[in-house]
Amino acid sequence: MRKLKKLFVSFLAMLMLFTCTLGITGCGEDIKKLEIQFEVYNYSAGTMETHTLEVDLYRHLAEQTVDAITNYVNEGYYDNNVVYVMSTFSTQIMFGEIVANGNDIEQNAIKPQIPGEFKHGGTVGSNLKNVKGSIGLWRTWYSFDENAYKSANATDTGRATCYIPTQSIADYNDYFCVFAKFDLEKETNKNAIDALTNAFSKEENYESYVIFYTGEYDENKPDQNFGLEFNIMLQDDYWEVEQTLDVFETDTEQEHFVHYNPTTIRIPVVNGEFGATIVSAKIV
Repeated sequence: MRKLKKLFVSFLAMLMLFTCTLGITGCGEDIKKLEIQFEVYNYSAGTMETHTLEVDLYRHLAEQTVDAITNYVNEGYYDNNVVYVMSTFSTQIMFGEIVANGNDIEQNAIKPQIPGEFKHGGTVGSNLKNVKGSIGLWRTWYSFDENAYKSANATDTGRATCYIPTQSIADYNDYFCVFAKFDLEKETNKNAIDALTNAFSKEENYESYVIFYTGEYDENKPDQNFGLEFNIMLQDDYWEVEQTLDVFETDTEQEHFVHYNPTTIRIPVVNGEFGATIVSAKIV
């Protein structure tokens, strides 16, 4: 009997080792579960649809990032977020920076900087790749060079804006913190990503806006937009402002219209309303 007991214990130990090796039990992993509910307009069917993305947050790979995102989710930071695509980074879906206020859009609350938990951020951090089925933390930089994130002078930090690659982006690997993944084999997840992708597939589905910052850059105010004011307007209106306000008059003198990091984004719209938003995000 004692021999059988020893054999059973040995078998159990081997089974646990085997399952840990395969990752079946997630041994040594700290994974949180996140659900993001989107409302996305189906331009083919002419109806608004609700889709849910079920996401795994990999805290053991990016502890500070996941803890921050978890806190933001719990406080409702991502609720009513407008989903958008940047024209120069069209292979990713974005959310976190802008929020719907009725039929208007405005900057979301500014969050503290999160140190970059990735190889080129000076830490081992996350080794997850930028592929379809992943979510990363976006980085910001004031430069016209879309590859500036690779520069030694670029900030390695992110805040709260996230991106979802719609295809593999190998150039991002080790330059951004990929902190989450979702199973694309799961029908609900696949439907959610397909719906979001389709919302940006035709020019008539979206309107183009320009985000830009004005004021005097102050590196000592990192958690206050570096002292800059956030602006967003329709692209046609921006072009008019850019042409007519290169110089504008004040009471005492002429000053240059200084603006930083103008970024064109695409936002799905239908009948004056936004066609892709986050209804809610919650840790489950």
